[in-house]
Amino acid sequence: MSVHSVLGALSPRSPRHVLEDLAVRGQRAAAAGQERPVAVLELASGRQVQGRCLAVSDDAGLAMVLLHTGGNERTPQVMQVRVDHIVAVGYELAGQPAADREPPGRLEISRALSAAGEDLARALGGKLELVLADLSDDAERLAAMALVPVLRQALLKLAADALGQEALRGLSAVRVGVSTRRGVVKAGGALHIDAAAASPTADDDWTVGDLVTEIERAL
Repeated sequence: MSVHSVLGALSPRSPRHVLEDLAVRGQRAAAAGQERPVAVLELASGRQVQGRCLAVSDDAGLAMVLLHTGGNERTPQVMQVRVDHIVAVGYELAGQPAADREPPGRLEISRALSAAGEDLARALGGKLELVLADLSDDAERLAAMALVPVLRQALLKLAADALGQEALRGLSAVRVGVSTRRGVVKAGGALHIDAAAASPTADDDWTVGDLVTEIERAL
């Protein structure tokens, strides 16, 4: 894909949404043994902070971003930054094409879903099963694996809200699959979430914000 196509697909986004997506990209990169993307944050105070975005979440009524800012293997340095103090986020768009990544096995995807389910259970105070649908080939397994960290953050974001918790507790399961187009639908008490197979553009990939919106509509 040309740089013009990549840039043309972009749209202005809030610092929080950008950082949430960078955190997801970082989780994917770390799972593949690669470095997380670097973010440059411009703060309202005029200070600049640079680091690798690990996570974005709400704590005590504040939206916070956790950055890995340096250090070494034994003593890494991190920084907690208030999202409402960030006025701009700089980052690189480049990413490894899906076709160049080693496809995961079904067991690896299931383990990742199980770990996400454990995090969600702690937030909900009860278990909500995350189930992997049948996948036919390497491309579908890549797409499903890429969806897991996005789904984890989206569900945790919903679980942070009282209404979201109630809606999620009413589900029998969340089914993760792959189809020709991404989508979310509720059927038979279960939530079915599909990634797009062999996604050719960034627009076909789920972002945390998009997935939260579609889940809310389906619920």
